[in-house]
Amino acid sequence: EGQKDAAIPHLDTILKKKSNPYYDLALWQKAIILAEKKQTTEARTLLNELVDRGGNLKNNALQKLEELNKD
Repeated sequence: EGQKDAAIPHLDTILKKKSNPYYDLALWQKAIILAEKKQTTEARTLLNELVDRGGNLKNNALQKLEELNKD
């Protein structure tokens, strides 16, 4: 749990620049951490951004959104 909390500031640094090649991956990682912490509203926001960006993680994001909607 502590490691995940420690990861968030690093992910936020990446998320400051949409041109960062790891932007989508950082969005995904942060969304998963937030979902695990039951911060589902914030997680959904990040997952929806991933879907809108339409990259490699779009389908993963859609699947995770479906899971969150079941809870």
